[in-house]
Amino acid sequence: MMMSIILLAIIAIVIAGVVKGSGARRQSQWFSGSSTKWFIAGYALLLLASVLIYQLIPKTDEVLEPEITQAEMNQFYNDFHNAAIKGELDSLEGSIKTAEWVFDYDQPKLHLRTKYNNHISILVVTERKSTNDGTIEAYYYTGVSTAGNIDITDAVSRVDLELDGSTLELMRPEVVERHFAQFIQEFTITQFSEQKSLFNGHHTHIAPEVLYLKIPEELEIVDYANVLWE
Repeated sequence: MMMSIILLAIIAIVIAGVVKGSGARRQSQWFSGSSTKWFIAGYALLLLASVLIYQLIPKTDEVLEPEITQAEMNQFYNDFHNAAIKGELDSLEGSIKTAEWVFDYDQPKLHLRTKYNNHISILVVTERKSTNDGTIEAYYYTGVSTAGNIDITDAVSRVDLELDGSTLELMRPEVVERHFAQFIQEFTITQFSEQKSLFNGHHTHIAPEVLYLKIPEELEIVDYANVLWE
């Protein structure tokens, strides 16, 4: 609000100078033509009117979340990893369980690998059940991914699972190109307000992810090709 008042004062001074100059007998070459004087005066009045109109525009109630800092993301990575090892992801603030599977499985050994031998960087944590119930439970956890202050969690591809005989295969969907747009007020307005300029740039944060497996008590996992294991 204070910057708007200062802007109005500057415009008023410009208009006053133009009007005073138009009444003087001797003028500089820049103000020698009447059309030039009216052009400058009209432009100044237009600026004044635009500021007044902007102040009358109703403000929306939408409030954007502040952008996540690198320090906050690093802390979440640490907390997420520790909670995954302890089996406490359900109680971790910011952790999201986005998928779960149940596979019937009664064989003594299980192979865990990526489909087509593609490398997948994901933490896999296993928990042995107290019984041999003949099922493998799988849960996929992640956090909130952001681009600036835009939530892009749903746009980030997650791991999918497929049981093929004695092999549990991990895969990701094909790469999908997505475009995001953000609208802000023009620089002529933002230079006098606290709104962040588009030229300041934004950071993209992709949340960590983990695949949590609950396996029968005596099931042996014999290999885990191309998968980060814990």
